Amino acid sequence: DTADARVWYLTAPARDLEVFTNAARTYAATRAVATPLKPAVAAEAPLPRQEVATPHCDTIEALARFLNVAPSRTAKAVFYASEGRVIFAVIRGDLQIDEDKVKRALGVPTLRWATNDEIARVGALPGFASPIGTRGATIVIDDSILNSPNLVAGANKADYHFLNTNVPRDYTPNIVTDIALARVGDASPEGDGALELVRGIELGRVSAPCALAATYALDANFLDVNGKAQKPIAVTMELDLGAILLAHIGAHHDDKGILWARTIAPYDVCIVALNADKPEVADALAQVKDALLFAGLEALVDDRSESAGVKFNDADLIGLPLRITVGPKTVAQNAIEFKPRQAAAARLVTLDALAQELEQWTNST
Repeated sequence: DTADARVWYLTAPARDLEVFTNAARTYAATRAVATPLKPAVAAEAPLPRQEVATPHCDTIEALARFLNVAPSRTAKAVFYASEGRVIFAVIRGDLQIDEDKVKRALGVPTLRWATNDEIARVGALPGFASPIGTRGATIVIDDSILNSPNLVAGANKADYHFLNTNVPRDYTPNIVTDIALARVGDASPEGDGALELVRGIELGRVSAPCALAATYALDANFLDVNGKAQKPIAVTMELDLGAILLAHIGAHHDDKGILWARTIAPYDVCIVALNADKPEVADALAQVKDALLFAGLEALVDDRSESAGVKFNDADLIGLPLRITVGPKTVAQNAIEFKPRQAAAARLVTLDALAQELEQWTNST
């Protein structure tokens, strides 16, 4: 993700996080930073720049056809404006510009298309533009331009282009970064299949907030394994507990309700108390609570004056790992009903055997 963060996510079609990945899952990146494969071009020594006539070639497609070159051998220019300045964004002709990446690179909240007057003011001509010879524009180039020698680019003159343009020989960009747009079907940057878009939920992230670390730099050192002094690095780890719970519920449920894993459940046990106002039931309930306390288990007690059916349905809906039922019928047998959430039916366990039963259940979950 942005700011060099690493995100944990779970695929969830109805959620908001958009992730580009490939079929082999060797690549995954949020939409904000995903990039397509940028095929390398052959290494070449920079050739002399040459101006050539290119009549009516004001698009990359027309230019590539006229000169009989691949679009990857051309440079594409897009003009934006923001906060009183003209932005000249340049990318290789076989790629598209991601406007959000340009905004992040510039640190601006919005961009708009530059007007013809603004473009002319910096010395460029739409359809035949390049940064060569321009003045006053902020130049942002994709890293594909830096790694591609001898590209065809505009001459800033109608119906003319330059052959063999090179950075930084012919112009100096203000910013070099990835500004390429990733699209479904583009080749994965890992070179392993095509990009596909999946939705998910962000569970947490690890990031190194460099700016924050620099602002609050510690005047301290630590010794590495070789006994050499090193500066500490600030790292932030965030977990979204709400998202983790939501993801768990989405993955673990049935037609009756939630299926909490004991490691993450808000309580271990749901005690359904029937006729809890009766002294014999109250006494048995106290014994059950003591057994649970001794076993180190936390319980949610349902002692509402509702029917057994309502309470059982609510217990399944809440989905705690274990349900224990205490009522007049069980007390008459000196027992309780013991039902793990995913068990098909409850079974009777005597109060005397409850501690041992709880120990066995705890060890198995």
